[in-house]
Amino acid sequence: MSTSRQRGGAATQVLAAALLARHGLAVLARVHRCHGGAFDRVARDGATVVFVEMGYRRSRAYGGAGASVDARKQARILLAARH
Repeated sequence: MSTSRQRGGAATQVLAAALLARHGLAVLARVHRCHGGAFDRVARDGATVVFVEMGYRRSRAYGGAGASVDARKQARILLAARH
């Protein structure tokens, strides 16, 4: 059984993937996890490979979704990208 938070997060990921496509990015892979790292999507924007973290927040009280990608999360994304 999924919670409303899981459903909200899943719906946001669908919207975010559509946003990537609208901006011309081609999704190459979904959810990659390795020891110590993870990211939600790998996309191509022309000759550039883009590692995407999709965030969902019900409220801006703690900042928007971008605020959730702090230095620790950036390090985890970098580790997974290098993997």
